[in-house]
Amino acid sequence: MLHTRKLNKNVYTIQSEGYSNSRSWGHISKLYMNDMYMGQRKVRYINRTWESYRFRSCMQLLIEGMLEDRIDMHLADYKEQNGIKRLTKKRREDAMQFADDRIKELQELYKTI
Repeated sequence: MLHTRKLNKNVYTIQSEGYSNSRSWGHISKLYMNDMYMGQRKVRYINRTWESYRFRSCMQLLIEGMLEDRIDMHLADYKEQNGIKRLTKKRREDAMQFADDRIKELQELYKTI
């Protein structure tokens, strides 16, 4: 299954598929931005899950992981540029005001899933 969204000038595509073997089954989702591979997530299921539609939880976990990594990198850069070792809640909010477009696009992409 392909899930495609255009945000600003970028086209995000999530390719999802199921897998099954003798011991387990699950879903694998891969994220592409403008046909460039960004990452993947594999979810193994023990029991049947109930989702609004197939592959939803796997796609959400993929985007969440990419978003967390991007935010961590942004905050680390902010701390380094400002000579800060620890961020207070207020400083974190200030740093997130200057979040890059990729973070905003990933947040918007997550909302569409």
